[in-house]
Amino acid sequence: MARTGDGVVSARHSIAERIEAERSTILAEYLRALRAEGSSIVNDPLATRQALAHADQAITDVVRSVRAGRVQVNENAQLLARNIGEARAAKATPARESWQAAMILMETVVRAAARHLESGPLDTYAVVLLALTRSITVGIREATGAYMSYLLSRIHEAHIGERRRIARELHDRVGNGLGVAHRQLELFGDVAERVPVAATNRLERAQEAVVEAMENLRGLMLDLRLDNPQSLEKALTAYIESIPKGDGTLTLRVTGDETWLPDIVRDESFLIIREAIRNALAHGEPDLVLINVYISPDELRAVVKDDGIGFEPTEHGRSDGTGLASMTERAALLDGSLTVLSERGKGTQVELLARFPPERREDPVT
Repeated sequence: MARTGDGVVSARHSIAERIEAERSTILAEYLRALRAEGSSIVNDPLATRQALAHADQAITDVVRSVRAGRVQVNENAQLLARNIGEARAAKATPARESWQAAMILMETVVRAAARHLESGPLDTYAVVLLALTRSITVGIREATGAYMSYLLSRIHEAHIGERRRIARELHDRVGNGLGVAHRQLELFGDVAERVPVAATNRLERAQEAVVEAMENLRGLMLDLRLDNPQSLEKALTAYIESIPKGDGTLTLRVTGDETWLPDIVRDESFLIIREAIRNALAHGEPDLVLINVYISPDELRAVVKDDGIGFEPTEHGRSDGTGLASMTERAALLDGSLTVLSERGKGTQVELLARFPPERREDPVT
């Protein structure tokens, strides 16, 4: 027998109350499912609390919608989603972890609701699905926006830092060299007629200072040209060739097809790998640095390994100019990760993993 209008409303309210009564059970099931999938979110207390708060809001939206018989989502609950996005970006949590958590939440709530929908109005199931989808979508939209804004802001800061580094290099290396040359030329003018031999020495020193300044300037110009490489292998090769010979032996191997790489992956990967090489040479005192890059249709993996002095893992957070924070944020921007392994006296290994969707190629016409 078909239900009357009052009967339908009563049935909806009954289902809503039963879902509400299971709220704590649903949240516990969600947490167990995250652990079962190996989500890194559950390894961080703040991330866990935020994920449960997001799930709790989604359940509230479903319950309200079932009671009303139509989708009613609190779209003003955006602050939590933005906080989640910023927190995960700050922790360099890959975006795929958030998408995985959203899918697990969807499955968990749908399974819980289905236990009470068999005897309810047919359209209530559609309301549950639509409300849950809308609630999660709003959260993802806000969290993703905050996630990307945070990373782009940090990347912007890194670019500013790079410009400051170049300014310092210009002042310290090029400026000093030209200053020395200028002073030697002034002294040359003072002694040119009175002491010809001393004048010749002054002129030679000035010439050496100018040559050194030009070499330093050439190195800085190479850095600027390589910031947006057309080929990852060629850019890395050019950078390695610009490094003074006394700074250890560097070997590079790139395997895979570079045409698989999106431009942003190629460009950001180069900056990360270059910074890893710089760190190895500046802080590791290595005799050998191995750079291996592996490219496949959907990911890039790069390993920079040196045999230098290494450091303790607890020193990762130090602000000594190693650029690890910037490298980690660039990796997160590529939906990837940066892993640093090091031990005193045993060298350092930096591994970059960047993921990207495979390029869609047209099938050849036969």
